[in-house]
Amino acid sequence: MNITKVCEYCNKEFNTTDKRHRFCNKSCAKKVSQGKGNCIKCNCEIIKITNNQKYCMSCKLIAIKESNKLRARKYRTTNSDLINKKRRLNYLNNAEKYRIVCKNWRENNPEYLEVRRQRYNENPEIYINQVKNYYKKNPGKSYARYRLWVQKNPEKMAILRRNREYRLKNIKGSHSVEEWKNLCETSKWICSYCGKMLDKNTVTKDHLIPIVRGGTNFINNITLACRNCNSKKHVKTPDEYMREAV
Repeated sequence: MNITKVCEYCNKEFNTTDKRHRFCNKSCAKKVSQGKGNCIKCNCEIIKITNNQKYCMSCKLIAIKESNKLRARKYRTTNSDLINKKRRLNYLNNAEKYRIVCKNWRENNPEYLEVRRQRYNENPEIYINQVKNYYKKNPGKSYARYRLWVQKNPEKMAILRRNREYRLKNIKGSHSVEEWKNLCETSKWICSYCGKMLDKNTVTKDHLIPIVRGGTNFINNITLACRNCNSKKHVKTPDEYMREAV
């Protein structure tokens, strides 16, 4: 009659007809000596294979994992520059793929982003100082990255500069590049005053209520105009300009 038992060395189940069998095969039986002891971690009784054995099999696997983690952590600290260089190169070679992955992650984890916003709002000075310290330590790298971004995003940079100018003058309101593009699409790239067709090179922003007369920089106070109409309108309201034009 077959009996299912567990090997005392490798902990594998095996079938046998003799209840006195303790091991699954001869190799396990040869490896085991008759010496016994206690595991120094869980204090369970073990059959020693060698005189220096200190752990049972399960604790030995845990100890190996912990030692591997320590070895990996030590490697990361001593080779941080090399690892960062490889990661950066991998990102540059697969930039679009990483952007899609990060975008999907942000959409699927809005609660984490909310936690980060709350953490920033509680101590904004800490994060601002971290950015400043990074720029001080890496002036050349930071400037080169900034110039590259400016060259790739001229429209965004123009809007950011204009928003900053208005903010320094205590003028209310700001708008993004996406809001401006949506306005151009909904207006069909047509000048609001003369009806002329415009493009990216000829379109200009005109404040319906001029800034000097209390207007804001919000998108609902902005319309499309050609350069000629924008300069002629100057500080007039649309009604005043259209009456003079007629």
